[in-house]
Amino acid sequence: MAYNSCMKIETQEIIDRVLFMDFDSQWDLAMSFVRIQEFQESPKFRGKYFTLDQYMDYWVKGQGEGKWDYPNRWGGFNLSGKIIEKFMLKFDDLRDKEKEIVNIIDHYVSSKDRFITTMKDIYVIASKGYREKTINHETAHALYYLNPKYRRECNRLLKSIPQEKYDRGMAVLLKMGYGKNIINDELQAYFSTNTNEFTDISIMNEFKDNYDRFRKGE
Repeated sequence: MAYNSCMKIETQEIIDRVLFMDFDSQWDLAMSFVRIQEFQESPKFRGKYFTLDQYMDYWVKGQGEGKWDYPNRWGGFNLSGKIIEKFMLKFDDLRDKEKEIVNIIDHYVSSKDRFITTMKDIYVIASKGYREKTINHETAHALYYLNPKYRRECNRLLKSIPQEKYDRGMAVLLKMGYGKNIINDELQAYFSTNTNEFTDISIMNEFKDNYDRFRKGE
């Protein structure tokens, strides 16, 4: 475990190539990750450069319904190494909080075997405190990105779901503000951690069993 000097953040590798960042403050968590996370998945800003002010205006006029309540909406964050690398190349105006988490990630990558692990080969998840349900959800994202066998099995399970149930889950996610590009990844993560607002228990149990098997290192 290690703390950095500006924000209180504990770090640990929870499974191979997955770095968990445990924040002491919900505000620091959200304000550190907001631009990188939305660069990864925002329907409006995905893959584009934008300032924090631009995103805050967008949020307040839409999802926030007049308020900047983004930090209270999201309990966990997840980033692929590929997105982190692209973000670092496109954004040359990193804020202090962003610089700090990038430095932590750089240090983590440099601690790995450089002939095996590059930035693209890691995944970062973060939350305030170690909340098991949140960690499982974010780890499901990590497995979907890092493990081709897990991803193939999840996609197979998703194809087996009746269309109306798939559509219902997708509608919930779109209403929450997720982009269409990550629907399958989000569905498998929610299904795998038994969030029953999306579908019935029988379907979720298949995903949970699959997640448990791969989390243990299959």
